[in-house]
Amino acid sequence: MTNAAQIRPARPRVTSFDVSRGIAITFMVIGHSVTAVENTILGVSPFWTTFNEVFHTIRMPLFFFLAGVFLVSTLKKLGYRNWLVDKAQYLLYPWLVWSLIRGLLEVGLYEIGIGSPMSLGEMVYGIVWDPRIWYLPALFISFAVIGGGYAASRGWKWWPLVMLGALAALVVLTYLPWWPPMLHVHPFSLYMLAGVVLAPLAIQTAGLSRGRAATVAAGALFVFGVVVGFLLPTGLLLDNSSLAFIVCAVLGVVGFLALGRVLDGLLVGRGLERLGRWSLVIYVVHAIPVSLARTLLMKAGIDDYTVLVLIPAAFGIAVPALLGWLNDRGHLRWLITMPGYRRSAVTTRLP
Repeated sequence: MTNAAQIRPARPRVTSFDVSRGIAITFMVIGHSVTAVENTILGVSPFWTTFNEVFHTIRMPLFFFLAGVFLVSTLKKLGYRNWLVDKAQYLLYPWLVWSLIRGLLEVGLYEIGIGSPMSLGEMVYGIVWDPRIWYLPALFISFAVIGGGYAASRGWKWWPLVMLGALAALVVLTYLPWWPPMLHVHPFSLYMLAGVVLAPLAIQTAGLSRGRAATVAAGALFVFGVVVGFLLPTGLLLDNSSLAFIVCAVLGVVGFLALGRVLDGLLVGRGLERLGRWSLVIYVVHAIPVSLARTLLMKAGIDDYTVLVLIPAAFGIAVPALLGWLNDRGHLRWLITMPGYRRSAVTTRLP
């Protein structure tokens, strides 16, 4: 059977979206580093707790939103079946490989006094459903559901409303104790649907002049800051499904998209663009260097919150970025890319 990715011609990337992803993946790694320090006996300073809570409202909503922007165009090009196979190969292969690598490392490192004990059963469960790397299977399920809804609707203009109700019902099911973890549909799926509906507006944002984009970014992020400052003490931002969280997420996504356009082409923007291109690699790999760096620092007697957050986070970005660079050049590709699989740029042309 012809590889689905091979029948799709490569098209120019919307690089400002990669810059936005680069910002988001950087904040995500820092956030996970904060959470890891919080779980130690040292705890973490209030600044880092607040930092993590604030930017948690933007990171994953942005990734899901951008995943939806090109959903319809690529699905039309490939057909639902080939499109879904492409998504499975691209998302689920690295998820399984790195779940296995992480489980084996955790078992092995415990033997030399690093980490916590883990049984074989716990390792196998982690490979099947590791809550620390929920994003890729959840993203795939969201693709399958929303893409399937679009394919079944045959272009009916009201299909997003039907999908909104279906997604809401599936999200509710995830809270039931008997619902299988492999079928969890995350509330962030709603942002993927929003990306499908608002794709023309997102593309328009990517085509703004730098000056106009700066105005949009400043306005959206200013309002975001005001709203977050008001809502943060209430604890409502801890609930991914709350209206407060959704309002902040929308403002943050608009701000980050516009900021990506502002930085696109600048020196810092080129670096963030690379991180955005490698965001999947960074996501699946980062936990290992973050954990190792933090453990070694603590064993060396370092207990400064900022050091324990930022140095492991730097390793959590640099090590996967190196692997992404090698993967782009055809080295060690099996660690990220399914053998025999080639992926073209999933993008669209700017008007």
